[in-house]
Amino acid sequence: MTIPDEVPVVTDVAEQYLNPKQLLDYRSEREECLSWLLTLGKKPEKGQGYALGTVKPRAYRMDQFYRWVWDQENGYTANVTTSHADAWMKHLAQEDYSSTHKTNCQKAVKMLLKALSS
Repeated sequence: MTIPDEVPVVTDVAEQYLNPKQLLDYRSEREECLSWLLTLGKKPEKGQGYALGTVKPRAYRMDQFYRWVWDQENGYTANVTTSHADAWMKHLAQEDYSSTHKTNCQKAVKMLLKALSS
């Protein structure tokens, strides 16, 4: 599946973190993840994906999560874990963000981990 243009496969901010090899790896990881979310992610057993309007904002938050992990790991990794997710949620809880933003970030990371485990 081709990812619609309005869904960010690689954001400009993320691209600045990465060398060419990492960029290629991250782009491939994201394309696979986003494609799965759009085609199967909501109900895999029924072949039902999430709506574009759901995936688009969560894709930005997933990217934000990856960049946070890279900062914590002192470099690029595509291997994000539930431990990373738990640490990010603790980090967000201590920051001055709205509860809506924190909830949306949590939903995005849950969606990402579901896609990565598929």
